[in-house]
Amino acid sequence: MRVCTATEMAAIDRDTIAAGTPGLELMERAGSALCDALDAGGWLDADGHVAMVCGKGNNGGDGLVMARLLSESQLSVKVLLLAPRENLTDDARANLDRLPADVTMVAGDPGRWPEQVAAVAAGSCVLVDAVFGTGIEPPLRAPYGDLCAAINAVSVPVIAVDIPSGVSGDDGSTDPDAVVADATITVGLPKLGLLVPPGRDHTGALSVVDIGFDDAVCAKHTAPWHLASLADYAAMIPERPSDSHKYQVGCLLVLAGSRRYSGAAQLAGLGALRSGIGLLTMGVPRSIETALRVSLPEAIIRPLPETA
Repeated sequence: MRVCTATEMAAIDRDTIAAGTPGLELMERAGSALCDALDAGGWLDADGHVAMVCGKGNNGGDGLVMARLLSESQLSVKVLLLAPRENLTDDARANLDRLPADVTMVAGDPGRWPEQVAAVAAGSCVLVDAVFGTGIEPPLRAPYGDLCAAINAVSVPVIAVDIPSGVSGDDGSTDPDAVVADATITVGLPKLGLLVPPGRDHTGALSVVDIGFDDAVCAKHTAPWHLASLADYAAMIPERPSDSHKYQVGCLLVLAGSRRYSGAAQLAGLGALRSGIGLLTMGVPRSIETALRVSLPEAIIRPLPETA
């Protein structure tokens, strides 16, 4: 799977919109895919409402689409909207106007954001962070640090939309109060800042939702970085015939270790065995022969003469 920075993702968005897909349509796709991922992750509980904190930008717009769709699915939703209607982006404002009447809206007051977050989260099954997304770089200006700290203080799981607020999608740098999510559902491609420290320590369980970005557009704007999944690794492993034997599935000689560093040989040998090698021969200094025979009984140990 391709990996992008926040800057590259913005370019992919621009090209996609210029090619004829309206931003409002992309927002609708994102909100729908985010809801599906929220449900698939087991975060939704009919006994508690969904709490959402939505900013004024397109990340907040994604959150407003989610609020509408969750409400239409008969879930109770409470939204803390941080900005007045006139300050929202055009697409976010359009989705605010589409909200059903049974979504509880709380108008954000910057001086009271922490207590408003606590009130909206009380009795909820999950809190959705849709404040900034990838459009912000740390450090956070006041009072957003207090807002993120309040999100971190809630007693329910926190799910970040696209990226935890206060984390850079470009390099993983973080504000001291950046949201620490239990899970992050990112849109289109995984962002580099979610994969490298310290950002990855704020990400929680990462999932990626597809909203139809053309692969050629993604390739045009991204560096040659890829995130390998378990399925990718599994696909690299050839099928082993049921009648195969050790000489048919790989023979490896490892020369490793020293009197002081026997662990290097042990770890190299263990890695080789875990890869599925058929026959492993370890050439090691005679002084660590016994240690290797005990720790790697599957391997053939060849003790070698050693000098100082």
